[in-house]
Amino acid sequence: MLPSDTTVRNTLAATYIDMYNLVMSELADVKSKIVVATDTWTTRAMTYTFAGTIASWITSDWEPVERVLDFHPIEDKENEGEYAALGLVKRLNDFKVLEKLLAVALDNASPNDVLLRALARLLQEKFDLQFVPANSQIRCLAHVVNLVVQKILAALGDVADPDVTDDYLPNKDVPFHYNPDNDPALDELEREVFDDKTDTGVNEEDKAILLTGLASEFKKMIPLQKLRTITTKICSSPQRRKRFRTMAERMFPDKLALSGWKLASLMVVQDVRHHWNYTHAMIERALLLRKAIDTWVFEKEELRPLFLDDNNWKLLEALGDLLKIFTQGDRNAPLTWWKEHEHEFLIISRMARNFLAIPGTSFSVEHLFSSDAHKN
Repeated sequence: MLPSDTTVRNTLAATYIDMYNLVMSELADVKSKIVVATDTWTTRAMTYTFAGTIASWITSDWEPVERVLDFHPIEDKENEGEYAALGLVKRLNDFKVLEKLLAVALDNASPNDVLLRALARLLQEKFDLQFVPANSQIRCLAHVVNLVVQKILAALGDVADPDVTDDYLPNKDVPFHYNPDNDPALDELEREVFDDKTDTGVNEEDKAILLTGLASEFKKMIPLQKLRTITTKICSSPQRRKRFRTMAERMFPDKLALSGWKLASLMVVQDVRHHWNYTHAMIERALLLRKAIDTWVFEKEELRPLFLDDNNWKLLEALGDLLKIFTQGDRNAPLTWWKEHEHEFLIISRMARNFLAIPGTSFSVEHLFSSDAHKN
């Protein structure tokens, strides 16, 4: 028997109060500074715009902690800088952490500059607290990196110039850190089992006719666009995936990837153009499967305008090496070092604990709005 709406509502309210009190207790025990990341999110399909705020700090044992302080649908004007600042101050004051606030991490949207100036004024006027946006506004490094990479890809003619169209902001809900080994959709394709019925039929023949008409457009594409189109075509139907798997099994009968999986079992990675690390993953996987990709393309006359020659592959490899630079880094390495050496630098270690709490990105709060975050 299902519980009544009143029972569900009361259970949720009790759970909320318990979690609220737990976070209040944790924050009261924090001896260092805290940093908050805040953001808003909406889509055309949604009635509401949501705001979220996450606090982060480093424990006495040098462990990073993040806690959600706020997540709610906002009023009409609450996404404007002045009103957003007022809402943020109210929430931080409710949790009694205003005096512990060190910095605020946000994306690089211009309204956030207004938010930080308004926040500084409110803290000074109402609480006599100094907050200097020039020192304490942490611009999302993920957004900055995406702008840099978008500029590089724009120079290659692949995407719009970020000065004209910023691809990051409308797609913040897409996971920033992409790992093909942890992609459920890709895993499903790689575990796909084909039978004799999975064969090219009339529908595939119709698609071939359409592709032949696109030959002139394919020839105009730069190598990255060609590869993106190829991976999309491979994944677009069971028939094409089966043909690619057959090619891979013929090219790599016993070869293993670094992950230990049979190379022939891997599927190409489809790009998400507005997130550079998907582009890197697509290129890296394609280089592994190059022979199968080349054969798959060449065997279909209508796809040959997409064929990547040696120079195209060299350019893609160079671009992949460039993008790889932006994928490296280990946030926890400094924390491990300070945990081992804290006793040697008693004063500086207190400063380190404060500043290492600053997130390099606003990804954690953006992840609140990601569907992937709620699948795990």
